[in-house]
Amino acid sequence: MAPQEARRGEAGQRDAAARPAGNTVVASPARTAVATRWEDIPDEFVRDGVRRRGFGNDGALLVMNELTPGMKVFPHVHEDFDQIATIISGTAIYHVNGVPHEVGPGSLVLIPAGQPHYIQPTGTEKVLNLDVFGPARRDLIHLLDWMKPR
Repeated sequence: MAPQEARRGEAGQRDAAARPAGNTVVASPARTAVATRWEDIPDEFVRDGVRRRGFGNDGALLVMNELTPGMKVFPHVHEDFDQIATIISGTAIYHVNGVPHEVGPGSLVLIPAGQPHYIQPTGTEKVLNLDVFGPARRDLIHLLDWMKPR
């Protein structure tokens, strides 16, 4: 079987559990879709040179960090969960467990639980760093308060 056919077959199996929506979709009234832009989400001050905003729910949290070159770095560890980071803009060195990784737009970093890490912007441009946490981090869930019904 050709590689494309194998991939199609795997996708078909994976999607077999999905149910077609048909012409009429009945949605749960308890949950609604949310569409927005990052710049429309309220941000919070973290420390000099660092601001962040969040999007998601209890199952998954996206955190957009805005990092200014020259900011004070903050080495830290998450013992209970992995972190996925992607760089949207700017350049930096992402230190994970003592290993420096040069990153820029499109870079992805998987930070395993228990490994010390920090990001250090390089150059003159602010860094936009998008972190993914699933499930949502309890200490950052407040970033989703703006999404609660008013």
